Amino acid sequence: MNRLKRLVCCVLLGAGLSARADDFAAPPAPVITNFSVQGSQKNFRFAPHPAAQAYTWLASSNGTVFSADTNFFQAPYTNVTLDGATLITNVSYEWRSTNVTGDMQLYKLQVTPLSDNALLTAQVLNRLSYGPTPDELERVTAISPDAYIAEQLNMAGIPDTLDSYTTETLNSVANDPTTNWTFVSITGKYSSTNFYIFMTQPGAVFIDDVQLVSTNGGSNLLVNGDFESAFGLPWRRPANMSNSVIVSGPAHSGSSSLLVSAIAGTTAATNNALWQPLINALTNNSGVTLSYWYLPTNNSSKLTLGHSGSGGLLSSAGDIPPTPTWTYCTATGKATATNSQVFFYPSAAGDFYIDDVKLVLGLVPEAGVNILTNGDFETGIRAPWTNTADFSNSVISATIAHSGANSLRIIATGGGSASTGDSVYQAVKLVTNTSYTLSYWYYSAKPTVTLASSVTGGLLISK
Repeated sequence: MNRLKRLVCCVLLGAGLSARADDFAAPPAPVITNFSVQGSQKNFRFAPHPAAQAYTWLASSNGTVFSADTNFFQAPYTNVTLDGATLITNVSYEWRSTNVTGDMQLYKLQVTPLSDNALLTAQVLNRLSYGPTPDELERVTAISPDAYIAEQLNMAGIPDTLDSYTTETLNSVANDPTTNWTFVSITGKYSSTNFYIFMTQPGAVFIDDVQLVSTNGGSNLLVNGDFESAFGLPWRRPANMSNSVIVSGPAHSGSSSLLVSAIAGTTAATNNALWQPLINALTNNSGVTLSYWYLPTNNSSKLTLGHSGSGGLLSSAGDIPPTPTWTYCTATGKATATNSQVFFYPSAAGDFYIDDVKLVLGLVPEAGVNILTNGDFETGIRAPWTNTADFSNSVISATIAHSGANSLRIIATGGGSASTGDSVYQAVKLVTNTSYTLSYWYYSAKPTVTLASSVTGGLLISK
């Protein structure tokens, strides 16, 4: 007998959609529009059911006991139509089972609808925003659609366009980089019997404790790399570096350092750079580690140490870091939930610093008791602030601060969102429908990336 004549299909709708305030009728049950059998493969097609969470195929050989048939899966197929002289090819999906056995089967299609809250969340975002993005679905699900609607109707919670900012260029941490020795260490391959120190542009830099050692251990391959002896052989000093001298006073260790002073910029050439032949030479391409200390200046990035040759080991220093420019931001809005959070999350990877974070009752920034704990980060620890996902490496900074001795350095490996799953946040207790004002200072080491803050709803974008 033809298998098509012996196969019966029926469709049942699972749990019905619960009624809401409106009188709209529930959508009709899905209708199978196409069915085909090809060997051991069966294919079903039907129009997708509105607001379906999941589909489950139930199968029975006797029409009494049905059980889930997990062999069905969604598979693509092409549909070719003719529009005048133009062939149009569309890709659609059907339900397919490829390991059918036996001749007789009865099937039921069970539709599990979205929950009322999930359906309302998607509908609200469709109507009141640019659409339900994954981040917004997560956030509105957490705070409830009613809270989202109240947030959108809260005109006081919408920040003004920030055409101008209050900024301050300062660092409250007493830190003079010109008196702080900076350490550099790199590992590479030994490729030359000569070692060079030079400047790529005219300038002068203090260096000390220069070491070149084998990665297998051993003593310094350089003679007088700590510059505690008079400047002479085996160091060579060409005319271009004639002002380079060992000085007493500024030193990383001992009592002396080398002032590297170049009349003109150069490269690693013996007639223009300070250099020293390496008496205790290593096997070519063996591993070596170069390390040294230097005092930063406005042109210390032009300092270069190392040796030439194929794959030569060269290292450059850095300049004095710029004084940070802090930006002041505020946002006022009404609380939409008792159990709220204050979120900070950049839109992309980068380093950001925040300090003097305050959340107060009322419309005036900083007027009143700060509801946040450790908003100035002066405890030296991050708690009760929590780091999650892309910001888990964030730490307290003791080198950059707007006031006091510390700030929070937000280290972002990617962009975040106003959620406890991908932000730096602190939980707070607020009174719903009451106005609060958030204020803070921030410094961005990557100004092209946006930093956002949010108090369970009211959003402030800082650029």
